[in-house]
Amino acid sequence: MLKLISFYNNPWFNLLWFKTIWFAAVVFQDQITSLLFIVFLFHFALSIKKFTELTVMLAIGLIGCFVDGSLIALGLLPLPEQSLGFFFIPNWLLFIWLAFATTLIRVLKPLDNHLKIAALLGAIFGPVSYSMGINLSNPDLANTNIHFTVSLAFTWAILFPLLLRVGNLIYGHTKYYDLNSLKPQD
Repeated sequence: MLKLISFYNNPWFNLLWFKTIWFAAVVFQDQITSLLFIVFLFHFALSIKKFTELTVMLAIGLIGCFVDGSLIALGLLPLPEQSLGFFFIPNWLLFIWLAFATTLIRVLKPLDNHLKIAALLGAIFGPVSYSMGINLSNPDLANTNIHFTVSLAFTWAILFPLLLRVGNLIYGHTKYYDLNSLKPQD
């Protein structure tokens, strides 16, 4: 069991896990939310620090719901209205945010010390991720105008460093674990 937990907390596995969740949620949307819920139960079972993990997921998830809900309400994120669920975003999008929260603290944590680089990466990859998601899920809704791209770039240049800070502040208030040995460190 210890080897499974160690493997599960490996940054490369987490990056692959996030991209798989992202792809499945974008392509299958509401058809896969029940399966995603089960995957997250499994994720939670393998978490070393369950309460901290849940706190990070809730904090990042709420921020993400607010941001995407605002983008939808402003008409910047084109999604069909009938798909809206929790916090005025589709349920499948909530699962993407929860997966991103877990990846943030395992894979992207080193960027917390480089917030300017994080802002630049957010400005580039935020719009790319949204554009790819829209093109994969519903090409008819694809919005490639400059306002869409600039709005997302600006949003993610601020949002990504903020999310890194929030995730690391929450995670930093608990004892650090070396994920290779799973022994508490000071």
